[in-house]
Amino acid sequence: MNSSVEIEKFCQKNVSLALHSSYQIGGKATYFAEPETTEELLNLLNSCKKVGMDYYIFGYGTNILFPDQTREDRIFISLKRYLESRLNHGELFLSAGVPLSLISLIGVISNKTDFQFTYLLPGSVGAGIYINAKYYEEQLSDLLDTIYYLDLAKNRLSLEQISVEQCEFGYKTSTFQKKPWLIVGADFKFTDCSQQEINSINRLLSKVQDRNLNLSSLAEFKSFFRTELSNLETELDVACDYLQEVDQFREDRNHFKYPCCGSVFKNNHSYGTPTGALIDQLGLKGKKHGGAMIAPYHGNFIINHNQAQASDVLYLINLITELIDKRYGFIPEPEVIIVGDKR
Repeated sequence: MNSSVEIEKFCQKNVSLALHSSYQIGGKATYFAEPETTEELLNLLNSCKKVGMDYYIFGYGTNILFPDQTREDRIFISLKRYLESRLNHGELFLSAGVPLSLISLIGVISNKTDFQFTYLLPGSVGAGIYINAKYYEEQLSDLLDTIYYLDLAKNRLSLEQISVEQCEFGYKTSTFQKKPWLIVGADFKFTDCSQQEINSINRLLSKVQDRNLNLSSLAEFKSFFRTELSNLETELDVACDYLQEVDQFREDRNHFKYPCCGSVFKNNHSYGTPTGALIDQLGLKGKKHGGAMIAPYHGNFIINHNQAQASDVLYLINLITELIDKRYGFIPEPEVIIVGDKR
């Protein structure tokens, strides 16, 4: 099939990126695609390479600030419909588009407590591996065995793999941040999985595949996983006290009150004070610019409180960066990924 035709087959036109962002910010993508299988993803990317079409790949858009205006010659590719699970040599394979929070429900199904820390962590498995998602001392890399990826620097893409020991995982870092590799999925350390457990996992995935569900929206995300946890507690006759504590912790701290991306900056461990606390010391909590605001309840959150534009958020990011550098002598490293504009 002609490469241009292949691209057209997968793409929607003029799709608002704000609908695919937890910030609810972003202009219209001239081309937008949601591949559902490894084969579709490979065909789409290989076709883009053949015709020289630029692309940007993301998951649920929960750690991304999209631009107010986009490049007209760029395809935005979301992996949120790329949802696969299967047993691989006795381990559980989950594809890049599987929600991180679904791992916690897999932990409930299988009574694996070390899987449960991902509860109410927004985003996808692919993004979680890329940043080595963590909650307190628990991190995603501890659950992994083998990661599958595409080397985007190659002319012809094919599936490759790497062991977890080779991935240089650290505090919100991995080798994938240094290389042009796209994470496709991973084998999780999940031995002795029964067919009944696999069936339960696939039932959850089928619910995530509902096109009326938008897990990029923090409100829908919270509602969906709260409901599914409650269903499992009833079905399995278990009390998930730890997950309920996580829920209460996030509720008390307004993590889902406004559209946002969570922490904007990483903590500088060599300095020793959390970035949110430094922003608080600077008296910046509650500072507004346009429709964006540094959250009055968390210095490291910049929220969309009134139809903010990307430029509003960027203004506050630059302000924080400048003042931290001036007062404390270092430039904070952004955690949010800022996607360039149409230029």
